[in-house]
Amino acid sequence: MFKRNIKFYSAVFFVLALAGCVSSAGKSGSPHWAYTGNEGPQYWGDMSPAYVLAKEGKAQSPINIDTNALAQSGTVKKPLFKLVSEKFELENNGHTIELIPVQKLSAVILDDAQYTVQQFHFHLPAEHTVAGKSFAMELHIVCKDAQENIAVIAVFIIPGNENKALNEVFAHAPSRQSEKIELKTALDMNEFISAATLFYRYDGSLTTPPCTEGVKWCIADKPIQASQAQIDSFTKIYSGNNRPVQNLNGRVVYTAK
Repeated sequence: MFKRNIKFYSAVFFVLALAGCVSSAGKSGSPHWAYTGNEGPQYWGDMSPAYVLAKEGKAQSPINIDTNALAQSGTVKKPLFKLVSEKFELENNGHTIELIPVQKLSAVILDDAQYTVQQFHFHLPAEHTVAGKSFAMELHIVCKDAQENIAVIAVFIIPGNENKALNEVFAHAPSRQSEKIELKTALDMNEFISAATLFYRYDGSLTTPPCTEGVKWCIADKPIQASQAQIDSFTKIYSGNNRPVQNLNGRVVYTAK
C-alpha cells in the first residue's frame, strides 16, 4: 500500500509540475521574450523553433532605409487609405501599448488588396532608421487581408507640438500588463498619415517573435509630432521596446508616391 501511494503521489506531482511549466510558457506554449537580458532580441531565434526566423530569416525587419539606394517602380504604389474615425480599446500587452478598433471599420488598399486595420501600437525609440538616423518613437498600424497576409503602415514620431489625436491615448495608457481601457472619444488615424508625401516600401517581417516574414511595409516619409510630455508619459511605461535594425540581404526599398 505504501509503495502504491508513493507512485500515486509521484504521478500527481509530475502532472502538476508539467501544468506549471505550460502555464509559465503562456497559453500558446510560446516562451516569454523581452527586449533586454537573456530574453532579448539576440536570443529570440534560439528560444523556440517557432522563433527560428529571428536568426535564420533573410527578410527581417526593421531595417535602415538608405535614401541613396532607393528604387522606383510603376507597379509599387503607395497605400490607399480608407480610414474612419472610430472607437478603440487601449491595452498594455506586456511589450507595448496597443490600440484595438472596437468595430474594425478602417482599411488600407495595397497592391489591389484590402487590408483591415487590426491594431496600432508604439515603439520607443523608433525601430526603422532613415539614412542612419533614429527617431523618438515609431507607430505601427497593423493590417490583414482576407488571406491573413500582413501589411504594416509605419509612422515616425518626433518631439514637437502636442498631438491632439493621441492626447487621450498618452493620458490614459495603462501601466499594468493586460490592463484594458476603452477610449471615450473616437480616434481618426488619418491624422497619422496626412503629412506623408511618399512611402518607403519593402518586404520584411514582424519585428517581434515569431518574426514572421512576408510582411508588406509602408513607411511614411514625414514624421508626426508629439509633445515631450506625451513621449515621457509613454517612456514611464515602456522604454527600449525596439528591435535593432536587421541586414537588408539584397532586398530593394522602393519609393511609392
